[in-house]
Amino acid sequence: MKKFALKDEILLNIEKPARYIGGEINEIIKEKEHMAVRFAICFPDVYEIGMSHLGIQIIYDMLNKFEDVWCERVYSPWPDLHKIMKSENIPLFALESQDPIRDFDFLGLTLQYEMCYTNILQVLDLADIPLRASDRTDEDPIVIGGGPCTYNPEPIADFFDLFYIGEGETRYRELMDLYERYRYETSDDGLVDLNRKKSSWDRKGFILEAGKLPGIYAPLLYDVSYNADGTFDKMIPLYEGVPKRVRKELVTDLDNTYYPEKPLVPYIRVTQDR
Repeated sequence: MKKFALKDEILLNIEKPARYIGGEINEIIKEKEHMAVRFAICFPDVYEIGMSHLGIQIIYDMLNKFEDVWCERVYSPWPDLHKIMKSENIPLFALESQDPIRDFDFLGLTLQYEMCYTNILQVLDLADIPLRASDRTDEDPIVIGGGPCTYNPEPIADFFDLFYIGEGETRYRELMDLYERYRYETSDDGLVDLNRKKSSWDRKGFILEAGKLPGIYAPLLYDVSYNADGTFDKMIPLYEGVPKRVRKELVTDLDNTYYPEKPLVPYIRVTQDR
C-alpha cells in the first residue's frame, strides 16, 4: 500500500487533495531499487494544467519505456499546500512513489510559458535544491529544462544545469546512457555495471560531456555577454568540443516516434478535459 507524503489531516484540509496522491489509471509504477536512473518530470503549474499537457505524457511514456529508467511526475502545489509545506518542512515529492525530489537523479521542467518562471523557483525551493546551478553539489539532481521557452533560455539560465533545445524524443536515450557511464562503475569488459553505483561521481564532467550532445545547452560551459540595454550579445564556449551554436532537435520520422498508447487519466477535472 502506498504511503503518502502528506498526512491525512493535511489532505483533508486542502483544496483538491487528489492533486497530490497519484494512483491514476495508467500510472506507471516500477521497483525503484532496480532502476539505474530516477527522473522526476515537472510541469511547474498546478495539477489541472499539467495533466492537460500532451508533451508531458509523451516524455513520461517514452522514459518509462526504458527498462533502466523510472520517470515520475511532480507539479506545483496550490498556495494552500505550499504554505503548509513551508511551515512544516515537507519536501516536494513525486506522485508515483511519494519520494522527495532530492532523491532523484534528474529533475526535468517543461517551460511552456514565461508566466511559470516564478513557479520554477518555487519547485526548486520546495525540493531543497539550490536555486543557482553554480551552487549545486554532487548530491543534487541534474536540473534540465525543455519545451518552447528553451529557445530563449538566457533569462533563466542561472537556474538550470542543462537545457534540451527542441523535441525531446531524439536524445534522451543518449543522455541517460551518458549519465549511467558517469554514475556507475565499469566492468572488466568495458560495459557499465548498473548494479554498482559509484560512491562519488564527477557531476561537472557529466555536464561537460552532456553539453557536447546535439540539442543540449549547458549554460555553465559558456561565457555569455549582453548589450548595454540587456539584450543578448554573444556566447563563447569555455571548453574544447563544446559547440559554438546549439541547434534544435527535430523528430523527422513521425511514423516511428514515441506516443503514449495508454495516457494517464486524471482523478479530477483538468483544464483541457477532452
